[in-house]
Amino acid sequence: MESKAVVLYATWVMVVCSALSPAAAQVSIVRQGMTEAVVVTADDAAMVATYAAQELVRHIAKATGQQLQVVTETAIPAGYVSRIFIGITEAARKQGLVREKMKPDEFVLRTVGRDLYVLGMEDKARDVVLGDPADSDWTHKVLHDGVYGYRGPSSISPNGTLFGVYEMLERYVRVRWLWPGELGTYVPRTDDVRIDDVLDEFHVPKIAWRRFAWFHLVDALRRHEAYDPRTERLAFSRQGLRNFWEATGTYLGRHRMGHSSHPPTFREEFARKPWKGEGTTLAQERPNFYAMDSAGRRWGQPGYAYNWPDMCVSNPDLHRFILEQVWDGRNTLRLGQVNTIQYCHCTRCMSWDSPQPQPDEIPQFERGAYGPRAISYRYARFWKTVYELAAKRNPNVRATALMYQTTLPAPGAIKLDEHIYGEYCPWTGPATIFPMRKPVDQWSRQQWLGHQYDLAPQPFASWLHDAVPQHPPGG
Repeated sequence: MESKAVVLYATWVMVVCSALSPAAAQVSIVRQGMTEAVVVTADDAAMVATYAAQELVRHIAKATGQQLQVVTETAIPAGYVSRIFIGITEAARKQGLVREKMKPDEFVLRTVGRDLYVLGMEDKARDVVLGDPADSDWTHKVLHDGVYGYRGPSSISPNGTLFGVYEMLERYVRVRWLWPGELGTYVPRTDDVRIDDVLDEFHVPKIAWRRFAWFHLVDALRRHEAYDPRTERLAFSRQGLRNFWEATGTYLGRHRMGHSSHPPTFREEFARKPWKGEGTTLAQERPNFYAMDSAGRRWGQPGYAYNWPDMCVSNPDLHRFILEQVWDGRNTLRLGQVNTIQYCHCTRCMSWDSPQPQPDEIPQFERGAYGPRAISYRYARFWKTVYELAAKRNPNVRATALMYQTTLPAPGAIKLDEHIYGEYCPWTGPATIFPMRKPVDQWSRQQWLGHQYDLAPQPFASWLHDAVPQHPPGG
């Protein structure tokens, strides 16, 4: 009996010691319906940290009914089990958590004892926060990161601290933002919110440039006449439109829209002047620049089959003309093709194509949208050829291209420089339908990986949202 008592006592001591050890430390936010944590910001907190704290408090209240107190770090009250430090604070500096070279959307999640630190890069001069609906002046804010390019001191908004809070809410409170507005915000009810994990994490977004364009909404807010009264009768009132804009901005912020760095610009280069448009004469002067149809005709010739052709991309005279007459020699070289399934049938362009995939290699759901010929290799070779010539003149140049349906399947067997950026823009077929079916999603991902691109969101003609591979690394 005595030996048994000793064993039980030893076991009890081990349990107590384990509960108090740093490895088993727990950040307790709400326990049995009672608040156990306080939210702490710097005395002179950046706006992003202030808003991030508000978002944390707002969602914890939805989950538990409890309102977390927000204080500055020189006024932390006693009696709390845990402290949640939001943003760059002196406490975070003392813990060695502030990285001097963080990118705008990177963040740190770190537990120290029973405290939690959430912080990213900050800019205290920044007075616009991604997703913050409090700023009612749309002209001040509607074009910030994640909506369509913030027009302020920089086009890069430092949102890492905010993204860290959203990561925590998704992981430990199981919050889900399904669509804009309160109705689309799912917060499961609970009496307990805690973090049992020992965290030492540094998060880098997997997608460098994350955008969702909503020009129809922005334009209607910007120009009164752009909102057709007939549309107003069938859809939002003007106040409803503004409310929807605010809800959508918040929603996009919660889904971490933004930029890690300044993205290059993309456009359909060959659908505009000097290639096409009123007053242009290039088609008459240089018909061999334009795609040959299957009957051997060029643009402007009788019976030409294409009404809005792309280019004869294998033509070396075209390459020289782009570099000598169109490109300004600066850091962006735009090579975006025309949005069409029409392609050049000349012997040289056809010889630039890789072996054609067998019918059973293309899923049935893609054969209509991506037929009748896979020409991705010729375009990859075109980008590579023109970029390498441009880089001799300006080593810092970045070439940008658009990849429409004819760029699938991925070309393979060609090495593209890391300074060639492609934006994949499917405009029809099952890849543009939400929710995307699993086989379609898997096929699309395989093509992205085949191109060796990073992914980023990009709008297209029907205002849907598709995932766009961008920036193929050289490795």
